[in-house]
Amino acid sequence: GAVPGDGCTHQGIFDITLLKSVPNLFMLSVSSAKDLDICLNWATLQKNPVVIRYPKLSCPTEIAEFSEPVQVGRGIFVPCTQIVVGNVSEDQIKNRKNKVLIVATGGMYGDVQKAVRSIIIKKDDIMADIYLLRFIKPFDFEYFYEIAKNYDSVLFVEDGIKKGGISEEISLLLTKKDFSSLKTLGFNDKFYSQGTRDEVCEMAGIDSESIFNSVVELVNK
Repeated sequence: GAVPGDGCTHQGIFDITLLKSVPNLFMLSVSSAKDLDICLNWATLQKNPVVIRYPKLSCPTEIAEFSEPVQVGRGIFVPCTQIVVGNVSEDQIKNRKNKVLIVATGGMYGDVQKAVRSIIIKKDDIMADIYLLRFIKPFDFEYFYEIAKNYDSVLFVEDGIKKGGISEEISLLLTKKDFSSLKTLGFNDKFYSQGTRDEVCEMAGIDSESIFNSVVELVNK
């Protein structure tokens, strides 16, 4: 994903598109230290080559979902009720009429979490859950679709280039299922200027504020 201080040609944003076409390769995208530990232990037992993506930033606070055992092709579902915010109750969140699923690579969990927290506080008509792409390849689409079909809209947040990325692939599959309320945030296929990780993400429009605004736009369109 986005890398701070290494220069415009050293961003880790091209790997998904480059490696997704390699036969028999597994590609995982972890979200936390515990998730990395579980996925690394699993990887050492495989006969196939395994690539594990991990972001260049501090680890987020662990939640129970990050300790779930690996299931090939399947991600980690984090309900918005897991994100505690002030005096907003679970029942208040569950009864909101507009339901959005944010699908993200593991390195974007922190920004997505911030965005969901803002949604809970500022938008009392929107509920946003999170599906983290622990597996980029292989991807269990049928399992994912059983989750996605319960939502009005799906927002993809990928810390890689959009062209040829996993979000593009899933969007096409959802479109074939007549799912139309979709949007993808990610990097364009160009070199980005040097900066901190937060600055690079903001340049690409995948920071927490951009995620929040995109959820609102999806609901209001």
